[in-house]
Order: sequence, then C-alpha cells, then structure tokens
Amino acid sequence: MMGIDSIHQSAEKVALLKSTLELSHLYFWRYFFKNQTGIKTIVNDHHQVISDTLDRVFNGEITRLIINIPPGYTKTELAVISFVAHGLALNPKAKFIHTSYSAGLALENSTKARDIVRSPEYQQLWPMALRDDKDAKGSWFNEDGGGMYSASAGGQLTGFRAGYADDGFTGAFIIDDPIKPDDAFSEKIRGDINRRFTNTFKSRLMCESVPIILIMQRIHQDDPTGFLLQGGTGEKWHYLKIPVSIDDDSLSVNKSFTHAIPIEHGLPDGPLWEYKHNQQQIETLKADVYTYAAQYQQEPDTMETGMVKREWFGFYDQIPSTISLFTMFADTAMKKGEHNDYSVFGLFGTAMVGNTRKLYVLHIERGKWDAHELREKAAELWLRFQKYNHRAGLTTLKIEDKASGTGLIQDCSRGITYQGKVIEIQATEIQRTTDKVSRTNASIPQIAGGNVLLPSQATPLTGALWAESFIDELSSFNAQGTHKHDDQVDVLNDAVSDLLLKETPLWVM
Repeated sequence: MMGIDSIHQSAEKVALLKSTLELSHLYFWRYFFKNQTGIKTIVNDHHQVISDTLDRVFNGEITRLIINIPPGYTKTELAVISFVAHGLALNPKAKFIHTSYSAGLALENSTKARDIVRSPEYQQLWPMALRDDKDAKGSWFNEDGGGMYSASAGGQLTGFRAGYADDGFTGAFIIDDPIKPDDAFSEKIRGDINRRFTNTFKSRLMCESVPIILIMQRIHQDDPTGFLLQGGTGEKWHYLKIPVSIDDDSLSVNKSFTHAIPIEHGLPDGPLWEYKHNQQQIETLKADVYTYAAQYQQEPDTMETGMVKREWFGFYDQIPSTISLFTMFADTAMKKGEHNDYSVFGLFGTAMVGNTRKLYVLHIERGKWDAHELREKAAELWLRFQKYNHRAGLTTLKIEDKASGTGLIQDCSRGITYQGKVIEIQATEIQRTTDKVSRTNASIPQIAGGNVLLPSQATPLTGALWAESFIDELSSFNAQGTHKHDDQVDVLNDAVSDLLLKETPLWVM
C-alpha cells in the first residue's frame, strides 16, 4: 500500500498520502482501521471487490447498490463507517443517513465514523471542525454542514435528508442489515421495512441522484433484497452477491430479480475468506441448512419454497444384493457455458424392501460439457457401470429427445469412439409431455413416502459426495421458478416415472 504507514509527515508526503487515500476506498479503510484499532487489516479479495464497487458510488457510476455478503465479513467497516468518513474527506459538505435494524448498532457505527473524522491523522489531511451544537452519537455535523444522521430502520427519520442538490458526490443513504435474522419469518416486519423503501427512505433523499446503499445478509426470499430486485420501487439496482463458498454459480442471479444489474465479482472458486471460514468450517455451517443457504450463500428462497422436503429422502449404507433394473437417465443442456444449465447423468436401480419397491439413486454425474465432451462422458459412464459384482449392470441409457439430447441419441445408435474403441450404447428416447412442476408433483408421493433412497456413504458405484447438492437442488425446486437449476430434478422425475410409477416388473439377476 505504498508504505503509507511509514510516510513522514512532510508537506509533500502528506499530499501524496492524502491523494492515495482519496483515490482508493480500500487504502482509506486499511489506513484508518489500523489507525483506530492498532490492528493491521487482513485483506482478502472480497475487500477489494467491495471497495472497488464503493469507489464507483463515489464516482457517480452507481446510485442504487445492493451488496449481499455473509455476517462477519467486514461489510459494516467498509460500507458504513469508512464510507462515511471517506465521503466527508472527498466532500466536507456531504450528508449521510444511516439505518440498521437496531438503533444501538446504528449509533455505534455513527460513533466510529465520527471518531475517524475527529482523529488527529484525519484532521491533518482533511481539517474539519465538528459543531458543538450538532455533535451527538446519532447526529453530528461539521461547520460546512456535512455529517451523519443515524437511526433504526423502523425509527423516525424526519428533519434531515441525505445529500444535496449539486454535481458530484453529495452524500448517501446507507442501510446495513435492516432486518435482524430473528425477524426473518415475520411477514409484518418484512412488509413494514419493505414499504419504507417506497416512501420513507426515498423521501429522505434530497434528490434522486443521491445514492442508496443496502448491504445485508439474506434472511428470507421476501427480505429487502428480494423486494427491491423484483421491482419493489421500480428502480434498477446494481447487485453484488458474495457467498461464503464461491463456485461457477456465484455470478448467477435469481430469475425473478428482474431489476438487478449484476456486478461480476471475479472471485476464485472455494471458500470466500479462509481466514474466516475454511472448507471444513463451511461444511459445519451447513448443519443449519436454512441459515447456510440464506445468510451464507445469499439464496434463502432455496429453503422455503421448495416442493420437495429434505427430510423425505431415505438413505442406504450398502447396495442390496437384490437390486436390479440398472438404468441411466440423462438430461442434457442446450450448450456449454458458465451461465447455462448443467447436463446430468443419473444411474438408478430398484429393489423390494418388504412389500414396497424402492428406487435407489446409485450415482449422479453433473457438469457442463460441449457436444464432444457429452459423448465421451456417456461412453465413460456406460463402460464404468456395465458390471456390478460380476453380474450385469447398466442396460439402458434414456435421454430426453430434445436439443443436444437428440444428437446424443443419434451418436449412441452409431457408436461412440472412446479411448480408441467404438462403444455401442443402448439408448432410448424419453418424451416429456408435461411441465417440470407437474412431473415433480407426480413424483412427490413416492419421495415423501420414503421410496427414494440416496447413499449415506461411498459404495462400489459412487463416492456419494454429490448427494448433498442433489438434495439441495431438489429441495430448492419451486413452482415460482426462482430456483437456479433443475437438471437433477428432471433426471429424478424420469427415474421415478419409469421405474416406480410404471410398475416395471422386478426381476432379480
């Protein structure tokens, strides 16, 4: 950071320090965080992403911003406390309003921002005297009229407006976690806060060009993020979603978020910040399924609106000796690409447990493959599952006769060249005559009845690491279409329909 902590306080170097801090919110935050706490910041990639986004607010590129990020990832330090102090450095006349679900938290944030402004280091760079008659924890101003007003998100906000009518950055309305997680399922509280965005909050802007920043962890599908991005105020919002575990779905935006302008974070796959949560700790977080999906992955709708309940699935420790009807089903995507759907292969078998036929999900393979890769994957899986315990295994591959699936069926009939050999695959087509919701409704009695079983541990046919994501997708599928993926849903529905509902005769090898 240009060694700013060791810069001597000559006029020239003070000017260089001042310029550096004004140009970069990340540098500003690092410098004053250490200055105020005596602790050196541990900077991660997500700090850079958030800081760069906030710099765009200062520059006037963004006037409506939503940031979703897990709790404890420095969001308040960056987007509230340092943002206010930095904004006043850029424009001492800037006026800020800050709200949070708790008046106490809002006042604490206000105090910390004021402490930065009061510090000798800040005053040396940007001298500004705070007015004695306007200097309290929740409301403080300088002699130029710039300052900060804080209250709870549901409290009184009369008598003060964020920003003022002029060119450039003039202040902002900053909302940090407007609803606490304990109130996530209170429809009244959610509704009251959401309505404040359409009336109270907007009326507290001096003019429409004054930025509004909402930074929060997701807690419910109808929380302020969901409300705004589905057009609650009619405005478009720049949207930065940062989950605790990054994968190639992290850039995807809920299909119902019609008023989102996604911000690509470009963060590497894996844990967001290993200093905070490593992979093992992330696995522990998953024990509370709803909290993990909502507050940590920023996808609360995946847990509440699903048609299929997680607890409906049964589990098996080992494959029964009587298992038969080894059949693989495939759901193929239109094309390969980061934002396109997955292709899925699923291997299934059936066995009688008492007088009930059970469907065993033996293996799921999910990926994004182009046409050539798709052919090779089909051949590889066909060879892998040809035998089971020295007897016949997979006998049929069933594929929806549509888009890339049609091409795969044709390739199977001609034979697929794989590892120098021509592999003949017995492929048949599936005609889906109803929509996904109808097919899922038809499967639900079998799933809810405990007749669909997943591996609880590795078996001779699978490593079973896919089981959790399989359940996640099934439990997120909903009639509103707000889920991200439903490829595994289709494969399971095909298997339930073909192997359970059609009552195919059970034969034992």
